[in-house]
Amino acid sequence: AAFPGNVKALSAMKNVDTLIANACECEPYITADHTVIMEKCEDILETIDDILDINDIDEAIIAVKETNIELINKINKYLGTYLRIKIYEVPNLYPMGWERMLIKEIKKVEYDKLPIEKGIIVNNAATIYAISQAVKFDKPIIERIVTFTGEGLKKPQNVLVKVGTKVSEVIKFLGGKYKNSIVIANGPMMGHLADDDLVVTPDLNCVLILKENKEALTKECLRCGKCSSICPANLCPVLIKDNVSDREMLKKLKPELCSECGLCTYICHSKIDVRE
Repeated sequence: AAFPGNVKALSAMKNVDTLIANACECEPYITADHTVIMEKCEDILETIDDILDINDIDEAIIAVKETNIELINKINKYLGTYLRIKIYEVPNLYPMGWERMLIKEIKKVEYDKLPIEKGIIVNNAATIYAISQAVKFDKPIIERIVTFTGEGLKKPQNVLVKVGTKVSEVIKFLGGKYKNSIVIANGPMMGHLADDDLVVTPDLNCVLILKENKEALTKECLRCGKCSSICPANLCPVLIKDNVSDREMLKKLKPELCSECGLCTYICHSKIDVRE
């Protein structure tokens, strides 16, 4: 989401008792955070411990999906040295990487606008590693690990790439993509179509190359209610869509709570891009 890390750090100086290190990949296909922890586990744990010291925070919880056994074993290998840090194994559900859902699962509380209201801050693994590099080496975010993957890519893998690099250059380095494929910036649920001019930015964690499908024909809404039943924010997406020009009605429907997870679009039988 590219929420400024320094704002969270300043917030942490005000009655924060829990740091949640989010090691749940937010979407299918993405393994960038998994990779950074597997490669830099000791650095990340040391930095989490430093964050607790500097901000006088009581505990840190590393949230990992219960099915990610490799990552759990890797963290547990070093965890005995850090008594204030523990692992919480969360269900393998989407969108568990969304901080609102994550906090509800781990701490059993809900907040209005920001987690700081409940004495909680959330940082993902890539952010914590970036903090590590800033503290130890005075190094800004000039590079990051990006997942290059998808059925349209010849050699999918995670790549450490400099910010500002053209994505097309990395794809070429990886052997290229198959014909009739499309480029998506970030994941399949929350990402967006991109072109060869896309460049790596500090908040780009995935480049997804998929084989192009013919667009499905959109039909009239069936009023089946599937989008409402699946929404993790308990919204009514179809009513928000229908009332997008009615400001007073939108206030009641609370679209600002939407995480843009894309589940409403994914499940729509009429092939309507509800999220958009």
